[in-house]
Amino acid sequence: MSRRKEDAPDPQRVVIGIAAHPRAARGVRRARAYAGLGGFLLGAYLAHGAGLPAFDVLLRALLAGIGAHVAGWLLAIAYWRAAILAELEAARAHRDALLAEARAAAESRAQAAADTLLRDTAASAGR
Repeated sequence: MSRRKEDAPDPQRVVIGIAAHPRAARGVRRARAYAGLGGFLLGAYLAHGAGLPAFDVLLRALLAGIGAHVAGWLLAIAYWRAAILAELEAARAHRDALLAEARAAAESRAQAAADTLLRDTAASAGR
């Protein structure tokens, strides 16, 4: 089945993903690593404290590490999605403020040029 023209992605639209974001990708990797390591250590501590044999301690620590790794990954993805949207909104607001400032400056320059032109015209007509 071929794609219809309406279903084709817009080439003008820019899509910003977590993998392409410079800090988000690094943050997700770091969160996954710390969550997995923390889950492993917590699982090992709790299993060892329960008096289990070494094999069971390692097995439960690995399972806890895998679970914490996945949970940390999901939480990091949710966080960075919201953070990227907030960064984009802040950048848009900053751009809008700069545009408004530039428009105001251009209007004041245009008004000053018009006043100068009117004064020069009035001065030359009054001679």
